[in-house]
This record gives sequence, structure tokens and C-alpha cells, in this order.
Amino acid sequence: MKISTDVLFLDGLDPRFDKKYNSFLGYLFPISSVLEIYNYSFKILNITFLTDYSYKGIIASLKEVDPKVICMTTTADNISTVCTLVNKIKKEFPSIKIVLGGPQATFFDMKIMDACKCDVIVRGEGEYKLLKLLDFYIKGKGDLSNIEGITYKINDAIIKTDNDTTYIDLNELPIPQFAITSDKKYWILPNDKSQNEIDYFFDIIKHNNNVLITSRGCPYNCIFCVEGNLERSYRERSPENFAKDLEYFIESNGFNHVLIADSTFTSSPKRVNELCEVIKKVREKYNFRWFAEGRANILSKNLDLIRIMHDAGMFNLQIGVESGSEKILEIQNKKITKKQIKDVAKEVGKFNDLLLSCNFILGNPGETNETFQESISFSKELYELTNYNIVCQGGYLVPYVGTPIRDYPEKYEIEILVEDFEFKKILGYNQVICKPNNINLEELENHLSVFSSEMNAFFKSQVFNKSKAFIDQKVLFYRKFSQEQMVSNTSPWALNFISLNILQRYYSIFESTGTIKDASELSINNLYPLRLWDLNFDPNTLIYQFTNLKGENIIIDDFEKYLWESAIGKWTIIEIIQSKECLLEYNDELLSKTLNFYNKMYDNFALIFREY
Repeated sequence: MKISTDVLFLDGLDPRFDKKYNSFLGYLFPISSVLEIYNYSFKILNITFLTDYSYKGIIASLKEVDPKVICMTTTADNISTVCTLVNKIKKEFPSIKIVLGGPQATFFDMKIMDACKCDVIVRGEGEYKLLKLLDFYIKGKGDLSNIEGITYKINDAIIKTDNDTTYIDLNELPIPQFAITSDKKYWILPNDKSQNEIDYFFDIIKHNNNVLITSRGCPYNCIFCVEGNLERSYRERSPENFAKDLEYFIESNGFNHVLIADSTFTSSPKRVNELCEVIKKVREKYNFRWFAEGRANILSKNLDLIRIMHDAGMFNLQIGVESGSEKILEIQNKKITKKQIKDVAKEVGKFNDLLLSCNFILGNPGETNETFQESISFSKELYELTNYNIVCQGGYLVPYVGTPIRDYPEKYEIEILVEDFEFKKILGYNQVICKPNNINLEELENHLSVFSSEMNAFFKSQVFNKSKAFIDQKVLFYRKFSQEQMVSNTSPWALNFISLNILQRYYSIFESTGTIKDASELSINNLYPLRLWDLNFDPNTLIYQFTNLKGENIIIDDFEKYLWESAIGKWTIIEIIQSKECLLEYNDELLSKTLNFYNKMYDNFALIFREY
């Protein structure tokens, strides 16, 4: 028997994410709560969870459902996939109405209408437009021509209604339905999946959708950004509504980390203070940390906001740096300066458990090899200023529809190399799609790899100049949050550092129960040294030596060789030097030499002390 529903939302459409069961449902949280209030039923089908994850398999699964309307959201990355899927669905189910929304459809509606057989495109916000569309298609009420902000077809004619004249008051929206990521009643699930597979699927879905939005719009107009160039005003959810949203968000999904996805969370310092008070109260009941985006121009004038957000549980603050060149920042209309960025970086560096995330755009209008080198140098400077509490990532400029660089490339002296790249399955950031006129393509194509290699070389040249205590603190911070799936484990310098196999073993043991930090913390009667590396033997000189991570050779004498071979985690320090195998007489001088040797090896990541 078919599953009947008014609306079916297709999920898992984004090819950028190679992780299993990709999902993007943040847009659906408010829409689903509105649909429930107005008594429209809906289901979600994630196409990547199908056993037969192919167009044929998707069509087969749709034969088990009876939806009146199918909805999909569009992005620059998925529009090619969406259009192909729409056409296949329409061929098999011509009577089902298909509605597209999202940023790509908003700005590219006429092109998409030509490319696929969807019935309607919703431009801009969709909560109440979708209601009117359902009223029309399901109840026969109203007329499409009276719905603002949509594009639709009548026979072969494409009709585009006027843009919205009013925008949604966010405080009139109900609490978003965050339970859609955890409650099976909202989903179409394949019959051939085991309970373990279903449980794992929902774990992934929750992790991929830990997104909470407290405002819409952006008061800035950077030339490369869609959000700030939308024709809609900046609006905020009130602290009172945010409190209800946040508590239900955590309660319904059990999140231990929250991604606040506002384009500019820090736009109003007064509001940041109010929201942080809300967060602190909710954290009294639920244990979670959170991420937010900010702007350097505002934070640099209100540096106390960083402490306030940190004290409320923020672990990751993202700011758009974009370039290390003041000239490029001005061309981008960023309205920030390098000094403001550095002020923020210094403040973040005061906290051991706060991470600053920064993005650098490569191939900007006006970019030269000199400005590119400025970005590399500035990235290195930020690592120092933040006390290495930072992740800097680079990616190529993407000319998204709806941005000034896409609409007026000649004005910004850039060349778009691939027209309508969205329909050619080209994924931005890692590929050159456009280039500035004053740099050649071959040089630009090398910039991303040069950026990465320069930063890796910088890490390796700097890391061993830091104290072991400093390195331990940074590495354990990154490991903790990456294990809790809060921080990407691909870029931070500390994770680059522990990519060495020996250090992976070191920190795995270091974190285990019973491991302590150094030999001075407890009585040596309770400490069991455990060696992690092997000694090198030179047959020509008959000398044992240890090569540390800096490449330095440390000569090992006969007594130290005995200490090293005895450090297998079975005997305490006292037992080792009082053993009959030790050929030297026990005294204070021998004990001092023993402790100095073991601590030296500990400082070189070659040994740990365990307490039992």
C-alpha cells in the first residue's frame, strides 16, 4: 500500500559532500512547523539512504509513495542533479507537481525553467508561499498569479510574478520543527534497512543538520556573497523566541554542539549579550558548545563580546578574512581592515579553548601574485597572533548567481571561464571558475596548492619551537572537539602535527586513563615509564642514539640505554633503578640522573608516565 502525503521533500541532493547520507534540512525546520499548523502532511526521503542509490532506484522508491507535491531545495552545487532528477520524475509521474526553492532557484529561475520540467519556483522565503501553492494545487483555492515571488509555467509560457513586497516577521513564525531530524514519523525509510542501519542514518542526519538560525539577511554587501545581495531586510528572532527555539533544538536531538548559522551573529552587540544570557541558562540544563560567525569590524570595537560568547560556551568563531591585502578587501567591499582582524585574533589567543576559523579567497578581482603572497603572510601572522588557536583555509572565488561579480564581471575585471558552471557539475572553491584579468590561469591554478604547502611548511618549521606543554594543550583541544565532531580534523596545525604515526600513538596513550603529564606530579614510587620509540644503533661508532622530531641526535650512554630498555610500563622508576639488573648503586645522584633522562625523553614525545 502506498504512503500518501501532501508534500514529499527530497533530501540528499548535494554531490559536494562525499560523506555517507549527505543531508541539508535547515531550510525545512521552519517550513515543517508551518505545514503542521495548517494541517498539511509531509514526508522526507533521503535519496542517499536508498539501497539502489541511482535515478532508477529513486523512481522505484517514489512508486511506493503517493505525494501530491514534491519539493526540492537548490544550490549551485546540486542544481545539475536536481534538474536531471526533476525531468526523470516528471516523465514517470507527470501529474505530480514539483516545486523548487533555495538560492539557486531564486536567482536563476528563468534558466532553470528552461532546463527542467518543474512546475513552480519559489523565489526567496518559502514558508507561506508554499502554503499558498498547496492551497492552490490541493484545495483549488487562490490563483498562482496572485502569489508574489514565484515563477511558474502555463503550458509552455513562463510567468514570473512580482518580487515580494513584504518580508516574513521572524517572530511570527512558530518554533521550528527540529524533531524532523530524529523522529521517524517524518521519513520515508527503505524497507530493506536494519534497525542498526536506521539508527546510524539518523545519527548522521542529526550531525549534518545541527543548524540553528536566529536571524535572516545581512546588512553588508560583499561583492562575492549571495546573502548580502538578496532584496530583503535584515531581521532577527527575539531573545524570548530564541530561548524556546534553542531549548527545543537541544531537547529534540540531544546535540552536544550547535552551529548558529546566522550570516552575522554579531551585528548587534546588545543582542549578542542578550542571546548569550539565554544560552547560558539553557546550558545549565544541557551540556553543549556552539559555533557562530562574526565580523571583524564589529568585534574589534567590542572585544569584550569574544569573552562573553566564550563564557557562554562558544568554542569556534568564524570571521571572513578573505585576503591579506588591504587593496583587495576594499575591492571586495568587505568594510573591514587588517588591523581589525588582528585585534580579533589577539583576543581569541587569550583563550585556550576557543578556535578562530578564517577563510581566504583566492583569485579575487585585482589579485596579483603579490597580493596572493600577502594573504599567505597574513595567514601565518594570524596563527602567531591567536597563539595557534586558528584554522585558515583557502578556496577559489566562486561567481554565484545573484552576486555583483556574476552580474558585472567586466566592472570587476574578472573573466568567468565556465558559463553556467552550475549545470556542468563543477564544484567551486577547489576549481578555478573565474580569474582576474591581471593574472594568468596557470599561475592561479597553482595558488591553492601553494597556499596549502606554504602553510604546512610553516607548521613544521614552527611547531618544534614551542614547548611540549603548549603543544599538548593545543593537540588535546583539537582532538577533543574533532572526536566530538565539532571541528574539522583536516586543517589545524596541531592535527597536521599529529599526523605522524608515532604521535598518534603517543596522544592515544596520553589521553587514556592512568596517564599523567610528567614525573614531578606524583611520587616516583607510583610512576611507570613507558617508551614509545626505538633507539638507533650506529655499528661504526658502536653508539646508541635517539633522533627526535627536530632531527637532532641525542647520544645514549650505557646507563640510559638500560633505563630505556626497562621503560616498558611494568616497573616503577624506583623499581628500575633498585633492580639487580642496574649495575650502579642507588643514591640521590642516580635518582636525579634517572629523572632527568626520563623527563628529557618525555619532552621529546618518546615516553609517557603511567600511574596505576
